[in-house]
Amino acid sequence: MMIEDEELRSLYQVASAEHLAKLEAGLLFLENHPQDKGKLEALLRTAHSLKGDSRMLGVKEAETLTHHLEEILSAVNKGSIAFSDPIFKTLFTALDGIKQIAQEAVTGIPSHVSVFHLVAEMMAVLQDQSLPPSPLPASFDSQSHAPFEDDLEALFALTEKPTVETSGEHLDDLLALIQETTPPASPPAPKVSTLEPELQSDSIRIPAAKLDELLQYVGELTMTQQRLSKQLELVNEVTILWEQVNRNLSPLNDTFPVQVGELLAHLHRNLENDTSRLQTISEQLATDVRNLQLLPLSTVFNLFPRIVRDIAKSQGKEVDFTILGGDYLVDRSILEAIKTPLSHLLRNAVDHGLETPGERIEAGKIPQGQLQLKGMVQGNQITIEVTDDGRGLNLEKIGASAVQKGLVTPAELSMMREEEIKQLIFYHGFSTKTETEISEISGRGVGLDVVKDTIEKMQGELKVTSHLGLGCTFRFTLRTNRSLVPILVVKNGDDTYALPSDYLVISLLINRSDIFFWQGQPTILWEGQMVPVRFLADLLPPPHPELTERCTCMVLRINDRLQGLMVTDIIDYLEVPLKPQLLPVPQLLGVTILGDGRICHVLNLPKLMTERVNVNVKPVLPTAKKVVKVLLVEDSLPIRTQLRRILEKAGYEVTTAVDGAEGLQKLQQDRFSAIISDVEMPNLSGIAMTEQIRASQLDIPIVLVTTLAKATDRERGLKAGANAYLTKGDFDQNLLLDTLRRLIS
Repeated sequence: MMIEDEELRSLYQVASAEHLAKLEAGLLFLENHPQDKGKLEALLRTAHSLKGDSRMLGVKEAETLTHHLEEILSAVNKGSIAFSDPIFKTLFTALDGIKQIAQEAVTGIPSHVSVFHLVAEMMAVLQDQSLPPSPLPASFDSQSHAPFEDDLEALFALTEKPTVETSGEHLDDLLALIQETTPPASPPAPKVSTLEPELQSDSIRIPAAKLDELLQYVGELTMTQQRLSKQLELVNEVTILWEQVNRNLSPLNDTFPVQVGELLAHLHRNLENDTSRLQTISEQLATDVRNLQLLPLSTVFNLFPRIVRDIAKSQGKEVDFTILGGDYLVDRSILEAIKTPLSHLLRNAVDHGLETPGERIEAGKIPQGQLQLKGMVQGNQITIEVTDDGRGLNLEKIGASAVQKGLVTPAELSMMREEEIKQLIFYHGFSTKTETEISEISGRGVGLDVVKDTIEKMQGELKVTSHLGLGCTFRFTLRTNRSLVPILVVKNGDDTYALPSDYLVISLLINRSDIFFWQGQPTILWEGQMVPVRFLADLLPPPHPELTERCTCMVLRINDRLQGLMVTDIIDYLEVPLKPQLLPVPQLLGVTILGDGRICHVLNLPKLMTERVNVNVKPVLPTAKKVVKVLLVEDSLPIRTQLRRILEKAGYEVTTAVDGAEGLQKLQQDRFSAIISDVEMPNLSGIAMTEQIRASQLDIPIVLVTTLAKATDRERGLKAGANAYLTKGDFDQNLLLDTLRRLIS
């Protein structure tokens, strides 16, 4: 197994090499000084850190071996067993296996380490008993593999006499390994290549940051090409004007006008050729760079079977989860963006949509719920569907819950159409669960609102179809390439704004008399349909330009509804790179720079058209924004880096510390809204740090994130004063962020 994320892979390579070097040096020292308790305890901390790094980054086999190595060292530290030559031999053999597995996680080159036999050997020495001689080295060779029955006999022999206090846990681990390990009867011998690994691939690795930088250059190159096109138009106009002037001059005059005309014509031809060439190059460069970022949908889709399985098991549900369309290639940035929405949709489908086997049988369905994740790419559009055959949306219950939570009034609910009631599930804070039904999976009103916000920021469309008792489908559609956003530049009085053209159906030039009121709202009639209209001048005050006798109406399709937007005029159509929005205003997608150098706001139409209050986006300079600071205390560099990236992506300002002592020091230097800390750290543990913080009467939220998952460990952390205790083994970044938001608010 190879770690997918390049930065985390690099960090694990450095951190694991450092931990393994310390373990090897420590074992060599203890072999000659077995009574040195200080060195042994230091070695235990190193093994614990390596295990935590491996677990957090999904290097499961390294985590398993390090766990058993840690158990042997812990047993020696407690006096249950004593160091001996067989123990050291086994520890060094296990250490070699961990090295090879860590190398596989970094390079992707298979290690062929038999974790099964290494664990068996460590279990044997843990019980002061040796396995019968085995022909298997640490590097597993399928040709020299002894009969599987012999392995089982050796393993069953381990249970014949009483074990140390942790043997039951070891046996469970080993039995799980036995079930997963089923060697083939006559496996083919592995082929050995004579080439170096670096020479076997015709591809190179490119940092993701470099790809993003290249895409920025592509955007600027495109803008340059568009500006050159404008200049070409100016030269063309000058040429025409010169021809008109030249016709009015006397042929007896100097030859100067003729020469100038020839130069202008020559300049025009050169500029036309250069512009055409630049356009060809920029289009080819854009295509090549975008193709570098294409990855299959399965890159993200394959993350979800485990999530669905775990939620279903925890709720006693049976789920048949199928994935379709994983082979379609999609831009990496889109894959990164859709991970969180898909996670929420699938969790929602299992938790809210699918029934228990008993409920399904009563409803005349098969006990096993059907859940499907489907992706499809057609032209420049990607469509993703999450479909279940569960309860479907209960519109009556949704409406009642929305009224109860104050999201709408009873009068507003009575005026809503069926499609509008469905949209209530995307409101922040909406949930049909009661306080007693809230769980780690759902119930807090956070989830589907994240889905909608994410899709809208990507200028996508989200649709919901449902039939009560038969199931529900969430479908969202995105453009496959978002490095350049197609926009329409429009005038609103004297101001200029940009609108994503994806939503535009048609633009109309209408008379003032064509606008009438229907159900209390300005409306126009287009192709036999009532289209409610809003005025951009009212949505983005000031100014309030006078409505002229003839005005421009842009008919938009948003969430499968037609809506009209009145603007002063449409200026241009462009494809532009979108730059981050400085203002914390959800009605804005970002900004872009027009060909004349002006900064132009790009509006988020779905948000803008559904707002009940006006939005003021002036001035361009950012306003003061409250910064939420978080102190992250973690001794492991890979885990610290991963958690920092998660927190910063969620908008937090993160200060890091490598242990509890530095954490207390940082706490004296600045004010923080929350603390996230590991438990096992050098100098001062997370528990001790928490106790000192609480002793100083400082009421700051503290979240402990650790590999220690026993109930006694959790109780110790909460007793010390922690507000939440999360384990790295089943780490969920959404749970961490939800917990943090809840504690800070």
